[in-house]
Amino acid sequence: MAQQQTSQAPTPVSFDDISLEHLSFNETFRVTRGSASQVVLGLRNMLQKLSNPENEYQRAIYPQLVTAINKLVDTYTSSFLSVTEPTEKQVFGANLNGFRNDGSLYRSVNSGINRSLTYGYSQFGQLVRVLTNRLRFVVKRDPQSVERYKNSSSEMTAYKNLQSAADAYLVVVNEVMDSWSKTVDESRKTHGVQRENTNTRHTSRQNNRETGDNPNNGWTTVNSSRGRGGSRGVSRGVSRGASRGASRGGSSQVRHHTTNTTNTTNTTNSTNSTHVTRTQQARQVNSS
Repeated sequence: MAQQQTSQAPTPVSFDDISLEHLSFNETFRVTRGSASQVVLGLRNMLQKLSNPENEYQRAIYPQLVTAINKLVDTYTSSFLSVTEPTEKQVFGANLNGFRNDGSLYRSVNSGINRSLTYGYSQFGQLVRVLTNRLRFVVKRDPQSVERYKNSSSEMTAYKNLQSAADAYLVVVNEVMDSWSKTVDESRKTHGVQRENTNTRHTSRQNNRETGDNPNNGWTTVNSSRGRGGSRGVSRGVSRGASRGASRGGSSQVRHHTTNTTNTTNTTNSTNSTHVTRTQQARQVNSS
């Protein structure tokens, strides 16, 4: 049975410990319910799935992927979770770990991935995208819109420090992802691995639904034929994927609203079907 990702909100919440080890994590947790720090835990958890490559292509890219993940995790920890000043720990912890300091948000936040995707089936590119969205929200958020920051100069200063740290960390993310993209491209050429094309998208659509990967969003699946296994469906991200949906990133301290987009596919298909039927009828009439 899957563990519950949220629990009764404790009162009061302590931010004395904001380390990754303090947070709740399980592979059955949904990624869209995770705070920035819990997503980093998801990246760290992925490392254990990369120790046994099964082919030459995986043996070529997995060491580079391990290096990329370690850099993201280590830089995140040193940039955000090593602060010692009490007010900074509270502000950093509340925004990065969730308002209960347990790693979970109070609701799912749309991050450009399948809402039901869990960490056990998540891919590298997907997690980096969610982490990027979470931190971009912090950077773009106006602290003047938060009443408690307006009323506390120390918390206002702490949040601005958080924004500066997040902005610098996003530069590191872009560098890591650029390097990873080059690694994947070079390895594909060396080992003859073809990029997924439009002819294979229909057959892989069901796997994409299960893993939350969208072949049209700029995050290309590596070795997608084994997509459901965490180590067998590793993804890479390109720069446009990381920036898409940035304003929908999310913080644990504010509410978020998603816009429903009307899907016209069924209507179009119905119209096309009606058109074909009428054309056939007209032909029958003319022939008789």
